[in-house]
Amino acid sequence: MPLHNIKIDLSVRNYDTKKLPQAYQLAGLSDFHKDILNEKYEDGFDIYGRNGQAQDGIDILGRFHNNTIGTQCKRLDIDLTLKLIIDEIAKTDKSDLKLSKYIFATTCPRDKNRLYID
Repeated sequence: MPLHNIKIDLSVRNYDTKKLPQAYQLAGLSDFHKDILNEKYEDGFDIYGRNGQAQDGIDILGRFHNNTIGTQCKRLDIDLTLKLIIDEIAKTDKSDLKLSKYIFATTCPRDKNRLYID
């Protein structure tokens, strides 16, 4: 996925987070996010590769209406930066997959003072 075709949307989705466990408490962030994607997109998503294997910036892969969607899940207790996101997107260029959409899921707390985009 060439970087010039990437639209980065950092908006927060309106999920009722009171009903969800806090992400940093989850043993399997990727599994948790995969379940959410399968609910939203009516199945078709699975973990891409396995631990220790190069995954080209993709933890979860699925298809929806002939579109290939890749997701990167990151446990972060540091500030989220645009550079980190772009570096992960750049890794997808190493794969043969033609992603229509790339989702970057993180455990960063929702805090206007912690989200720094340079």
